Amino acid sequence: MEQKEKEKKEMEKKMKEMETKLIEITRKYQEKKEQSEKLENKKKEMEDKLIEIRKIENEKNEMETKLKEIIKKFQEKKDQSEKLENEKKEMENKLIEIRKIENEKNEMEKKLQEITRKYQEKKEQCEKLENEKNETENKLIEITKKYQELENVSLKFIFPKFNFKCNIHVKELYYYCTKCNKNICENCLNEKEHKTHKLIPFNEIQISENEKKQIEKIFSKIEEKIKKMNELKHKLFLFLNKFKSNNASSYEENSQDNFIKYYKDFLNIINERLNIEDLYFIKFKNNEITCEHKIKNENLNEAIQIINCFEESNKKEPKFKGDNNENEIKQNCEIIINKKKENFKFQYDFKIEDKYKIKILFKKDLSNLNYMFNMCTTLISINFSEFDFSKIKNISSLFNHCVSLKKIDFSNVNTENVINMFALFNECYSLNNLNLKDFNTKNVSNMKGMFQSCNSLSNLNISNFNTENVKDMSIMFQKCNSLTSLDLSHFNTNNVENMSYMFSNCCNLYELKISNFKTDKVNNMFAMFNNCSKLKQLNLSTFNTENVTNMDYMFNQCSSLSKINVLNFNTEKVISMKSMFSNCNITFLDLSNFNTQNVKDMSLMFSDCTSLNSIDLGNFNTQKVTNMKKMFFNCSCLTYIDLSSFNTQNVKDMSFMFYNCYSLKNLDLSSFQSDNVETMEQMFAYCSYLKKINLKNFNVKNVKNTQNIFQECNRECKLETKDGIQKCSIF
Repeated sequence: MEQKEKEKKEMEKKMKEMETKLIEITRKYQEKKEQSEKLENKKKEMEDKLIEIRKIENEKNEMETKLKEIIKKFQEKKDQSEKLENEKKEMENKLIEIRKIENEKNEMEKKLQEITRKYQEKKEQCEKLENEKNETENKLIEITKKYQELENVSLKFIFPKFNFKCNIHVKELYYYCTKCNKNICENCLNEKEHKTHKLIPFNEIQISENEKKQIEKIFSKIEEKIKKMNELKHKLFLFLNKFKSNNASSYEENSQDNFIKYYKDFLNIINERLNIEDLYFIKFKNNEITCEHKIKNENLNEAIQIINCFEESNKKEPKFKGDNNENEIKQNCEIIINKKKENFKFQYDFKIEDKYKIKILFKKDLSNLNYMFNMCTTLISINFSEFDFSKIKNISSLFNHCVSLKKIDFSNVNTENVINMFALFNECYSLNNLNLKDFNTKNVSNMKGMFQSCNSLSNLNISNFNTENVKDMSIMFQKCNSLTSLDLSHFNTNNVENMSYMFSNCCNLYELKISNFKTDKVNNMFAMFNNCSKLKQLNLSTFNTENVTNMDYMFNQCSSLSKINVLNFNTEKVISMKSMFSNCNITFLDLSNFNTQNVKDMSLMFSDCTSLNSIDLGNFNTQKVTNMKKMFFNCSCLTYIDLSSFNTQNVKDMSFMFYNCYSLKNLDLSSFQSDNVETMEQMFAYCSYLKKINLKNFNVKNVKNTQNIFQECNRECKLETKDGIQKCSIF
């Protein structure tokens, strides 16, 4: 038994050894197997790489063949380009030769033109000298006539020491003939030529004492100059006698200059004396307007309106004193274009691009000039110095849309009887300097749109304007966006009723002086300072707004104003305040004195006031308001609003009311009634920091649109409603 047990143990021992060996062999086998797998993988990788190498070699061979083809083609192209280059050089040489020939041809043509021009000049000079000879003789005859007329001017009724008498009858002169433009005696009345003419007795001409004194001074100078005039007259006769004795070929240039000098001096003396008649005998003055038009290619074949004068009754002709018949107008108007007299027409066609000087003469007095040069887009300058303004009452839209007008001569213009200056310079885009210091505006009642859209006007002198009778100043300076400073402290606005758009879009106006404005009668201030974006200060302390009904857009886009003081405003009659302070850059606004009991529209009232952080609306009465759309739209710095006084029972639109007021944390709308509200679209959208909104009295039963009412709001924001506290997240 013992031996069996020993054998058994030995067998077990051997079995264990065999097991260990088997495990060892198995492990080694596994290792070998893994090694073989790795080798197999490496073999596959090597095979793959070999395949790739073969592909690359094939591609290389293909590229080499292509490269050879390209080199071959390049060589061919190179040969072709060399040929073309040679051909190009040959062509250039030929072209140079052609140009030389052309230059020689042009030089020859120029020489021929120069020779032709010189020949023409010589020919014209000869003709001119012959004409001058004839003209000088005629002019001297005319001068002699003028001198004789001058001697006939009677001022005996003013100066007894002057004893002027009729040259024909040697009688004292008592009448002025408006047709013949000279003074006559009683015996002249029997002559045929004066029987049908209009005569003015001297005793009907009223001259003031001051005017008499001025005339005395002028006549003392004239007596001295008469001597000089006689001397010059003698020299002119001597010159003519000398000229007659010589041929045109011996006509010396120096003697011509001397004659012109004597002639001009002689005319100056005569004209200086005749000007007395123009100054003090207003009834004898010529009604003459001189204007200059610049016709460009784009204006060719367009009818240019010489006169476009409208009555209030829309009659399309100038209003003459006592008649308005078109035939009568044609009989009493003369037109001279470039010194050539034309048959009178209301419109003229110009076929050539050029400047045209047009003179309009009126034989009778006009009572108004409204719309006379309306839409004359080619008019560049105009002269009224020889026009009698004393009878004119209406000059409304006189230069309306004269977009090219740059110069206006108002010297000696008397506007004391003018009552209407509506749109006088409207849309004169090219006008940059305007001196109206001599304008008499004491009787003017309408200045609406007077300087509207004069967007190049940078210098404006209205320092002597008397505005005591003006009722309408609306749109007066609208779009004068080149004005930087405007002093209206002398304006009397006691009777003004309308100031809407008065300074609207004066976007470069830095300084505005209106400290003496009295606005007791004003009823409309719509957009008064709209888009005065560079205005830094505004003194409204004298404003009385008790009769104003509209303040829409009043301070809209006044983005440079740091404060607006409206504590003196009486808003009892105001019906609309739409966009009143929108786009302003103010930080604080005190409206505690505002009486808004009649206001119906408050939409956009404070919209885009992105710097506004405090506002006092404690006394707002909103019982008649129907529209609050975008009232506080984008007031992004506003941290608190007291709306406890708001009565919203008639409001229909609250859309976007607090849109993007993202600095608000609490909003108490417990006083709000929403029974009649129809839309609340995005009412609180982007109020991302709101924590609580009191909506206890909100009734959304009739609301048709609540789209995105709490878009991008804090989802944890608490809504206090009549049904309890809820979160924005439920919406």
